[in-house]
Amino acid sequence: MEKRLPVEEYKAGFLPTVNAHLDKGGQVVVNLFNHYVRLQSIQGDGFTIDDPGRYASESFKVTWDQAIADGYFRKYLLVG
Repeated sequence: MEKRLPVEEYKAGFLPTVNAHLDKGGQVVVNLFNHYVRLQSIQGDGFTIDDPGRYASESFKVTWDQAIADGYFRKYLLVG
């Protein structure tokens, strides 16, 4: 995905909506291929998720480069 879409353009596709929802106290569930995680927070250099499918499931940090390579935010669900 990173070869077709620059990271800044990638983030611009979902960050305004996701940040507004988090600011209102809502939850965000992020979809990867056959896997779901809960978005905890967003930082300038990436974001933090809760991922029950990983050994270190709480507060798992994902960089923006890793996110675009792994396909985070292809789909997401705003809850609450």
